[in-house]
Amino acid sequence: MFAAVAAVAVGEGIFSACLSALLSLTAGPEAQGRVQGGSQGLQSLTQIAGPLAGGILYARVHPALPFALGVAILIGAAALFPHSELQCST
Repeated sequence: MFAAVAAVAVGEGIFSACLSALLSLTAGPEAQGRVQGGSQGLQSLTQIAGPLAGGILYARVHPALPFALGVAILIGAAALFPHSELQCST
């Protein structure tokens, strides 16, 4: 459990830094605050909505459904990864 939590924490740290770097590179100087603020707002909303939706699906539909949806999202992201032109090099 501790190893999994540590891995998620490290992954989140890397993801957040890379996302902020990519957003700052793509947004113009006049839109930096708006873009970074919007990004942080959406990240906060997903940290609320994701666990809430997962809990509802787990309790009301089937206990395996949140995990199956997680696998489907991971497969979709992996399919897009080789085609991504943006790379994080912080």
